[in-house]
Amino acid sequence: MSDPLGTLDSPHARRRALLTHDRLLGRRVYVYAIVRFVVAGAIAGGALFGRYVAGVAGLDVFGIFAVAAYMAAYNVPIMLTAGQSLDSEPTPERLVTLRVVKHTATLLDYLALTAVIWFLGGVRSPFVAFYLFHIVIASTLLPLRAAVVSAFTAGAMLVALAVCEATGVLPPRMPEGVVLSTAPLEPSAIVTILLVYFVLFALVTTLVSNIAAMLRHGEETLVDQAEELERLNDQRRELLQLTLHNLQSPVAAAAMLMANLRNGLCGEIGDQQAEQVDKALRRLDSITGFIRDLGMLARLESDDLAGQTEPIDIRGMLDEIAAEHRERAAELKLHFTVSTPTHAVALGVPRLVREAIVNYVTNSIKYTPAGGSISVKANDEDGRIRVEVADTGIGIAPDKQDRIFGEYVRLAPKDPRLGKTEGTGLGLSIVKKCIERQHGRVGFASEPDHGSTFWLELPKPGAG
Repeated sequence: MSDPLGTLDSPHARRRALLTHDRLLGRRVYVYAIVRFVVAGAIAGGALFGRYVAGVAGLDVFGIFAVAAYMAAYNVPIMLTAGQSLDSEPTPERLVTLRVVKHTATLLDYLALTAVIWFLGGVRSPFVAFYLFHIVIASTLLPLRAAVVSAFTAGAMLVALAVCEATGVLPPRMPEGVVLSTAPLEPSAIVTILLVYFVLFALVTTLVSNIAAMLRHGEETLVDQAEELERLNDQRRELLQLTLHNLQSPVAAAAMLMANLRNGLCGEIGDQQAEQVDKALRRLDSITGFIRDLGMLARLESDDLAGQTEPIDIRGMLDEIAAEHRERAAELKLHFTVSTPTHAVALGVPRLVREAIVNYVTNSIKYTPAGGSISVKANDEDGRIRVEVADTGIGIAPDKQDRIFGEYVRLAPKDPRLGKTEGTGLGLSIVKKCIERQHGRVGFASEPDHGSTFWLELPKPGAG
């Protein structure tokens, strides 16, 4: 059995680990070792079946058993060597050893196959086609040079069989029922068989190797693109951190100075001046919220949340959030209700879960016209805690529903029923990242003019 794992003769060989050719070499050699045991067993079982069940006369069961035992014998050290590299990436020294083992195994596999073919009719045996099987595998996963070597090895073995038969040095066995004829082959027939198989070997090697080369080139291109995207993403994170750092202090200072001016610390101001200052403060509040959202996104990308996860009392959290937002809902003439089971405990990062639920609640308040209702509830469903925020608001247009959790997507256009609504379009993307980073899920259902229901699910402590 030919092992399709070879060295990578390309200018990008320095990136083999990224392309998985060498990173999983030990595991692949190990898998082929397992398959090799199966093949050895199949050869032995096939010999018994052919001789004692199918009644094939002249079948050398003992000889075929010897080949199967030979395969099993050399396969043991192969499996042991490969097994040492299953749980970690191989070191450079280990890679050299694995490559030697792989190429040695390939040669031994060809010898075993040639011996089986000799027992089953030599060059006229239908089992010669198994050379093609080896060549296809090698051409698929090996670079062209190694695939050509594999094809030449198969050709050399076939020529050796033909020479032994033509000269009578080692005439093949001719079990009846395996080969069509046991009569000696004419030299022209032997040459024809060899030419046909050589053409097939060349065609298969060329075609399959070219396809495999294109696939490997595509893989390298994808890796290049992934590296470029990662580089751009790193630049984006750095720019985001720099922007936040340069914005936070001056915006906070401007807001403080404007508040001082509005509160009369710099002297009395007129009504018109006060109105302008109030507008400026509202805009600064909007900018502050945008900076806070950007900061949250930056922290979600960089923070390790595993150590911050703990059991969360969802009932208590929802009660607190309701208390904070019920007054605002009442000002807008909205009916606000909360219902939770007596015991609802989820596993997550409290500040992030709270951020997500608050975002749902504030969106519902923002996009529900006066006289509507908002309900917040929690349920225990199949080992997960599900929190739903439902409203009777204006709903979400169908053309926005497929990207609603994307960044910078606003929930609704201007609507005269709502008055002026402000937002950055980052809130729901923050919710999605917050919850999914905690092994949770988010979703929603909405219909224009009939409201929306946004939900999130988190695992319970101890849930598998």
